[in-house]
Amino acid sequence: MNHRLFLNEKGRTIHARNEGISKWSWARKIINVDVKPDSACLFLYLGRIPINEIPLQVEVNAHPFEVKPELGRLAGMSWVELDLPPGVLSPGENEIILKTESDAMDSWLLGLDPSASAGTSSKSPDQGKRWIAGHLGWDYSLPGEYIIRLWVETQDHVEPPRIPRFQWENMNHPKLTYLRESSGIEKIVKGKDTIARAKSLSGRISRGWRVGTGTTYCPWEVFTLHSWAKANKGNLGEPANHMCVHYSVEFAHYALALGMQTRCWAIAPSGLLKGDGHFVSEVWIPEMKKWVLFDPRLDAMGYRDDIPPGATEISDLCNAGRGAEIDWRLNDPDREDIDVFYHIVRSRLRMPVSYFRRMGLLNYNTFFSSPEKMMVEHGMGGYRQIDFVWYDDPENPQYRFFPYVTGDADCFNTPPPAGLRKEGNKK
Repeated sequence: MNHRLFLNEKGRTIHARNEGISKWSWARKIINVDVKPDSACLFLYLGRIPINEIPLQVEVNAHPFEVKPELGRLAGMSWVELDLPPGVLSPGENEIILKTESDAMDSWLLGLDPSASAGTSSKSPDQGKRWIAGHLGWDYSLPGEYIIRLWVETQDHVEPPRIPRFQWENMNHPKLTYLRESSGIEKIVKGKDTIARAKSLSGRISRGWRVGTGTTYCPWEVFTLHSWAKANKGNLGEPANHMCVHYSVEFAHYALALGMQTRCWAIAPSGLLKGDGHFVSEVWIPEMKKWVLFDPRLDAMGYRDDIPPGATEISDLCNAGRGAEIDWRLNDPDREDIDVFYHIVRSRLRMPVSYFRRMGLLNYNTFFSSPEKMMVEHGMGGYRQIDFVWYDDPENPQYRFFPYVTGDADCFNTPPPAGLRKEGNKK
């Protein structure tokens, strides 16, 4: 049996600006299926209100389905999947409608990507009598597409999606040069070789600020990220939101400024639904001719037989039930300011079937030259943006709502192109 994932958005949803569903506010999406469908799975990116007791009604080509609320669940956006038996879908246009019996929009939210413009999403203010496109969200203020994806099983021949090539940063970008010179980072970071300098940088980033759980997400622009995170305030003085992803992104900016080729990985251990994901960095170590994983949030690294592994090595061990072979260490074992999060994560990593089983590589490190690729509020809610290539079995992936999956470790472990390399600081 072959399969195809249908989607026409990138998951760039803004946490506080999604679609409200009620008795009077319905959402609709049309998905054009160009194969003969068999069974299928519908993926809905939903927000559940913790006190809600009213189910969400989902109609797929007039076939009724229901999503039940989970009382006591923490508020937030995450994926819900509905299995669709054969006969529900048909080739051509398929209509999905979401509604509920709640009078007000205080029971269910549907994810909305305002950057998408396929014209297949609309909402009705009068129970389906009239459908409005281009004016979505609870206040009708946003264009975009609803985050609804469809995985279809089929006997038809399907070409798998081509894995996109990694996009490398321009190491001569003027902003990269400005960061290196204005910060004095070459004099601050110490070490005679690449791994020593990366450790030194990791310690500096890890101590730079504390995690913030406010409402305004820090952007990935390096100067703004550091300013907001250190002050724990957004540009209007409101509490800022900054977390593990921001440590790794800041680390990547400075590592690139120092001439170290760096990239970022998302970790998704439990189906992206429990809020226990993580975000780490990986540095190419030319002296070892391999990628090595760093956790700038904790200033920690893993070792196996005293050799630091890369992301796919760790994932392979964890999937083989051998995650306990990795010894996780703080780069500064005498450090006293690290918080309890390290001990929680460390205990997870030591589990035989553990944290790194599912990992996705952010498919670019062009933080300076392509800021328009900046992830939108990554880490707030379940992972939904498609900028990752996931290391998993493409025939039976854990997360079928992502388009780019490969089980080929070589796809991730090749060295950076020779023309990109710079030696950086050797002090």
